[in-house]
This record gives sequence, C-alpha cells and structure tokens, in this order.
Amino acid sequence: MSVKKQGGRKKILLKLMNDTLLTPRMRNCRLTGVKQPVYFNSTGKFYGSWMKDPEPTYPEFKDKMWITHHFEGQTLWEYNQKGKKMKKYLLGNREPFYGTGNVVYRSSFYYQKHGSNEIIRYDLKSESIMAQVVLPNSKFRGNGRLYAISYNFFDLAVDANGLWAIYGSHDKNKLLLVSKLDPDSLAIIHTWNISIAHRRYGNGFVLCGNLYLLDSATHKMSAITYGYDLYRPKKIRKLMIPIVNAYEMVTMLSYNHHDNRLYAWDRGYLISYDIMTRK
Repeated sequence: MSVKKQGGRKKILLKLMNDTLLTPRMRNCRLTGVKQPVYFNSTGKFYGSWMKDPEPTYPEFKDKMWITHHFEGQTLWEYNQKGKKMKKYLLGNREPFYGTGNVVYRSSFYYQKHGSNEIIRYDLKSESIMAQVVLPNSKFRGNGRLYAISYNFFDLAVDANGLWAIYGSHDKNKLLLVSKLDPDSLAIIHTWNISIAHRRYGNGFVLCGNLYLLDSATHKMSAITYGYDLYRPKKIRKLMIPIVNAYEMVTMLSYNHHDNRLYAWDRGYLISYDIMTRK
C-alpha cells in the first residue's frame, strides 16, 4: 500500500499484483440479507432492464428511471418516478444494445453494442455516444453466455466504488472476468480473473466492491450463494442469503447504492428489494 498527498489531503492507493493502482473502496460492507420483493409495475415485456441513476450529474435526471425492452434494440425510454413515459432516446442502427445488463450512471447509459465486445457510454444530456471500449478476451457471441439465463454476454454494474463489467473469458469456459472501468473514458482500470463455473448461476451484481452471484433465476425460492471480495481479493466464505424470485424469471438484477436496493426484471414485472448489510 502507498500513500500520496494531493492538495493537502492524503489519498490512499491500493497496489495490486500487476502494479495497477486502484483507489480504495468508497464504502466497505457485506450483504447479510435480502427482504421480500416489492412490486412496482408490469411492462408486458418478458425481457428488459429498468434503471435508476444513483449519481445523476444533471438535476433534470434526478428521480427518473430508464427502461429497455427485450434483450436487443435501439430504444431507451425515460420515465418519471410515477412510471409515466417521458422521453424516447434512439441509439441508432449502428449502435444498438444487446442484453439486459445495462446501467445508467452519472447521466450516461452504458451497454454492450450488439454483436461485439464493445461497451458504449451514451450521454443522456447530449444524446450522443461519448466513449467506447473493447473488452479483450471476452465472449460476446454464440453459446458463450454469461449466466444460465441465456440473454447476456456482459453484465454492467455500479456501486459506490464506480462502474464494473462482468463477463466470461473467451479462452476458458470456467473463468469469470470482472473489470473496473473509468466511467468517463471507459478505460480499463483493472481486471480480475475468477475461476468459477459462472454459467450455472442465474445473475449477479456488485455491492461495496464485492461480486455476488444469484444461484437460480428461475426458482421462486433462491439464494445468493457466491461472493467474491474484489479488493482483497478472495472468495467470501459460507454465503447463503435467501431471495424470492417472485415470478421465477429474473433476467436482470442490479444494485443501486443511492437507495441501497436491488432492482430486478422478473418476467416483465419491475421488482425491488430492500437489503441488509454490515461493515
């Protein structure tokens, strides 16, 4: 570990094995429980994603939510907090999205470009693409899906520590990759290699710098059974956190650190969960 002084303040940097510098956690906690699912709305669309921005950079995006329908397309919809449709964003024919592992963060929409291993940052204010990055050694076509639910190659995640990408290795079937990305440039800050049969799991998310995987997305009574501390880095032992998949088809699961909830798309129903954590 090294300590640098910047502007009269100490800034601690964690030095990883490959000499990459990773800023320390903004919040350090462990997930201890997930409460009962809370119904918000029904979309009538079997697949999709719904997102809230935990750190909007523009006041007009506060208390908004965004929705994509299906697992591929060119359209992002903006809604107000009551669920009323407000605006339509067109990504265009050249840059459509693929998958349901999308996120909105700091007033940008992040997604996998259809048919490629590129992650795109689409700025909601200017309605234009601001950055793109290719994630090397990533599966992005064919049978190399990320989870047991076969509609994602990449799962983007956000927590208090920043932006993350979860994806499978092209070279090894039982190797899961997690990359921390710069939210502005999408530069790869660091990549973790985790040996695990990730395709047996239903979904995943990052919370407090820890990766969590859902055991099943299709069983009503499921559990979060795998955790990995990305900052230490090591597996979290003896993890078994029950969670109810109300409609037995969770195609999107993400964490929002602003309201400390999990959000799920479950057979077209918009679901949220209050959670419990400890330091």
